[in-house]
Amino acid sequence: MGGKLIRNIQNNFIFIAQVSNHKTRDVHLIIPNNLCLIYLFNSQNYGNYLSYFWANHNGTRDALGIKKDSKKEWVRCHEGDLPYSRDIESSIKYHRNVTLKGYRSLVYSGDHDAVVPLTGTQAWVRSLNFSVTHDWRAWHLHGQSAGFTIAYSNNLTFATVKLFVVQGGGHTAPEFQPERCLAMFRRWISGNPL
Repeated sequence: MGGKLIRNIQNNFIFIAQVSNHKTRDVHLIIPNNLCLIYLFNSQNYGNYLSYFWANHNGTRDALGIKKDSKKEWVRCHEGDLPYSRDIESSIKYHRNVTLKGYRSLVYSGDHDAVVPLTGTQAWVRSLNFSVTHDWRAWHLHGQSAGFTIAYSNNLTFATVKLFVVQGGGHTAPEFQPERCLAMFRRWISGNPL
């Protein structure tokens, strides 16, 4: 893929590239490169395809501070090529051990996740057998409910992220609701209530 990085009048980097898509038609892309990728053509799969080129472009890697030769190629999903040598029947004892050692944990789930349903995540959290320290309540962003949260002993926080089917929900909540997920994470990492 050929391309060049230029600066526009708003002082953002613009990456202009010519790539061939899977149907061998040439496509000219203009991607704002201010550390985010706009998903073009409103297609998740096409956005995933473009993210490969964006993330592996030297200008992007330089802007993110990725050291040369630290990671040759970024791949969004490793479908089927992870070197598993055995199955772990349950991870509950590992998670319980980590939280009992005092590490804080944030577990979150999109409320319309069809891959790992909210009810499954709730059941998994309950299986840790931690007592509830703060019961279910809504958490808000811009005066609107952004999801619900519950706090457990051993520094475990569980939160949901409202994904609104109309706007397009999905398995990866930060991809579909980045503002809400960032607000949730910032509050949690700084020790503030959601």
